[in-house]
Amino acid sequence: MILTKTTLIITTAAGGAALLSRSVTMIELQQAQETLSADPLIFEISWPFLALFTLGVLWQFGLFRFGYVARIAALLPGASVLRNRGDEAEA
Repeated sequence: MILTKTTLIITTAAGGAALLSRSVTMIELQQAQETLSADPLIFEISWPFLALFTLGVLWQFGLFRFGYVARIAALLPGASVLRNRGDEAEA
């Protein structure tokens, strides 16, 4: 059970990071589906991918409650857009 949960955390974090960092696009996913080949899905691991992967894993482990992910996200450019969503509605 632990191995299954860990595998699920890693695969969903990797998949989300690949899509969000645009390392893999929807066009490449469609090409892989049409050709039944994994070649369109192969990409180089970059810093944005690693950062998003780390945040995804931390998110899924529940470390948002402890404030670790919020501190890391504060270091990322553009993170204030994510933190201040509710402020515009109140103003």
